[in-house]
Amino acid sequence: NGKNEYYVTYNPDFADITMQIEKADYSDQSVWTTLQSGGQSPVSKLEAITDMEIGVKAVEYFIRTGELYPGIDWMHQF
Repeated sequence: NGKNEYYVTYNPDFADITMQIEKADYSDQSVWTTLQSGGQSPVSKLEAITDMEIGVKAVEYFIRTGELYPGIDWMHQF
């Protein structure tokens, strides 16, 4: 069908920034992380985890099982 579907981590601590994300003011550091990812679109704080240890666990879990780690929240995007 040509549609992209994917999952991203969801950080509920930033659930209130949804409207600011839609404005796409990438200079607003209350909304966007400082992550640099080689040409990828900026990453909102809503989609960024702050606990690196659990992030590593999520990656390891996916490598072993091919499934999303159940210990963090995920957002399904279309």
